[in-house]
Amino acid sequence: MGATEAREAWQRALGQYCYQVDLTRFEDREQFPGYFAEQIPGNRDTTKDVEDPFRERAPRHLEVWYEVVFWKMFSQAGRRDKQTRAVIKRITASGLSAADLWWRCCEYVRDPSKGRLKAIARALLSEEARSIAIGATFPAFMAPERFPMVDTRVAKWATACAPCHNAADPTGPQLVLPAYPGNRTTVLTLSDWPFIESWLRWCRHTASKLRSQTDFEWRARDVEMAVFSAWGNGRALPPLSTR
Repeated sequence: MGATEAREAWQRALGQYCYQVDLTRFEDREQFPGYFAEQIPGNRDTTKDVEDPFRERAPRHLEVWYEVVFWKMFSQAGRRDKQTRAVIKRITASGLSAADLWWRCCEYVRDPSKGRLKAIARALLSEEARSIAIGATFPAFMAPERFPMVDTRVAKWATACAPCHNAADPTGPQLVLPAYPGNRTTVLTLSDWPFIESWLRWCRHTASKLRSQTDFEWRARDVEMAVFSAWGNGRALPPLSTR
């Protein structure tokens, strides 16, 4: 595949991104007047419209953190209410404020590390929490130009596609395989930190290549959206030219 075709494939994948969410379906929404009120069509632009208000309100309002948890879990109909309630219970019991959560995420955005990601996950879930997908969502909302989300679908894509992308750009950031690439029905955990760290770097590098090769201001989050979209439709996405 030529360079032009590869760029167009990435642009199509981002244009086809769709993650529809109806916040009004949270069963406990009446406990939070003024929140859980939106139905989000879920393309790139309407999802971005969720990210922007979060950044404005998150340092002061815990409710927007709860909305993002439900948003993240929405595709899992059997778990979204239970998981959102668990986060609300955990934060209420711990006495953490919105400012506390914002500070923990800011520390991770400033200098990503396994320990800082663990601190976010455990603030939201429990002291024993190892699952990191929910915790990693918030840095992506805070700084989408530099932080992609990470989930099981992304891990499956990397397991299948990392070798060809690494080979096509050997001097660029190399994707590390998830901890258990043969069993990616399991959730991502702190054991997957080497993969997560490589994913951050790779998405930033890929966004930089796409910005230089297109007339669109690609973010790391947009690269992840394109991968999420393409892999959901059974497409791998081609490696991009290094020029």
